[in-house]
Amino acid sequence: MSAMELPDIRLYSNKSNTRQSKKSDYEKYRKLAVIKSVDKLIKKK
Repeated sequence: MSAMELPDIRLYSNKSNTRQSKKSDYEKYRKLAVIKSVDKLIKKK
């Protein structure tokens, strides 16, 4: 019984991990975009 439950737990943890990594990737991308826009503003001045 417990052996059958283990894969489900692993699947769930993998799903949450991928969701978390996607979120962090989005945060990194947003930060990069902000930095690039700031660089453009500085270059204009």
